[in-house]
This record gives sequence, C-alpha cells and structure tokens, in this order.
Amino acid sequence: MSKTVNELIETLNSEAELFESFLDLLDRQREMVVSNDTDGLVLITEAQREKLVESKLLDRRRCELVERVACENAISGDVNVTRLLKSVSHEDGMRLESVRDTILDLNRQIEDGKERNRFLIDKSRRMISESLKSINRMSNPPEKGSAYTRPGPADNNSRTNRISLALDKRI
Repeated sequence: MSKTVNELIETLNSEAELFESFLDLLDRQREMVVSNDTDGLVLITEAQREKLVESKLLDRRRCELVERVACENAISGDVNVTRLLKSVSHEDGMRLESVRDTILDLNRQIEDGKERNRFLIDKSRRMISESLKSINRMSNPPEKGSAYTRPGPADNNSRTNRISLALDKRI
C-alpha cells in the first residue's frame, strides 16, 4: 500500500466526517428556523462558516495528494478517483471506492438539506412580509372617506368624489 494513497484515503475520510458534521448542522439549522430561534441560527451559521474553512483546507490537501499519487503512478491529464482506481492496488481501490461513494451520498444529502432549509427560510420571509403588510394596513387606516373614495380637485376644498363600484356576481 502506497503511503500517499493511504494519506489520500485518510484525507477523504476526514472530508466525509466533515460532511457528516455539516449535515448535522443543516438539521439543527432547520430546527432553529422552525422554532424561530434567531440566536441559535447565528451560532449555527458561524459553525457552518468554520466547517467551510476546514473543508477548503481538506480540499487543498486532497488535491495535493491526488497530484502526488498521479505522479507516482504516471497518470497524466485530469485525475479523479475513477482513474486512480485503475492504478492502485485492489485493496486501496476498494477503500477509495467506498469513501468516494460515502462522500457522494453525503453531498446529495447536504444538497437536499440545503434546499429544504432554503424553502423554509423563503417561506418564513414571505410570512413575515405579509404580516408586516397587514400590520402596516391596520396601523395606517385611510384618514377620510373609504377605500372607495378619492380626493377631489384642489379647488373643491378637499371634498371627495364617489367612485362607482360594480360587482360582477355571475362568477
């Protein structure tokens, strides 16, 4: 077993663990959105940012190791796990394939969680917007007349003119 391949597998396992913890944060974020816990959302968002920084470091490390494995095995061009599987031992290939499948599954779950949370957040925003509009209408009623009148010309001393309103009852 190549030392570099072993390091790559360890790095990929670290990425998988990181993705699992990010998935947990997404679940906790959903709970905070549903319970309207803004303080909790702030903490979750900060934790997600920290995971993002950690993910970038692991990504950089993985890219370096993939390049080293490619050099050691004389692989040219675009190198991915599928191409690496062909050039490493059967045992290493099985481990690489397993961790690749785990990471792909976690990525799918993360995308699903992000989409679900985005939907909940958008729904909350719409509800808040509608609530604010209703509060605004209740606190600012029309001063004169009703919704069916309009101010008259300035030379009419601010009298109002009636607007005809016809309802179609055929529907």
